[in-house]
Amino acid sequence: MKKIIISLSDQSINSALKELQAYKKELSRKVNQIIDLMCKYGEDYAINQVGHVDSGETVSSIHGYRQGNKGVIVAGGNAVWLEFGTGVRYNGSAGSSPHPVGEELGMVIGEYGLKHGANPNGWWYYDGEQAKHTYGVKANMFMWKTARELERVAPELAKEVF
Repeated sequence: MKKIIISLSDQSINSALKELQAYKKELSRKVNQIIDLMCKYGEDYAINQVGHVDSGETVSSIHGYRQGNKGVIVAGGNAVWLEFGTGVRYNGSAGSSPHPVGEELGMVIGEYGLKHGANPNGWWYYDGEQAKHTYGVKANMFMWKTARELERVAPELAKEVF
């Protein structure tokens, strides 16, 4: 921690104010650097987690960016189905959720989409070229895992920057 020493004179007070402004500017730069590092780390981590999903579902993109003083990581495409899972075969009974916040967010098995996920025999869908049968996919929770990993590495990244 930087110390600013001040005496009761105009010159000392003005000097301390300049030092304080410089410290504030440097602190802001470092906070932005931490946010950028966490966004990049989170983006890479989420991509790695999705890479382990063995299903026909795809995530069209994952990218992290800074929005003011916040970091945002966004997953597109079928990410929601991979995050929360679809179908009772892999995820438990209809109306439940294997995801820690699935029920809270209303993402319970068999309730979203066309509600076919409640059928233990699976369902058919058209992929634009042909009809395909599916039992859904197991909840991968890659974004949930990414958030937990960012919580874990935040102190390390802060130490690196500071």
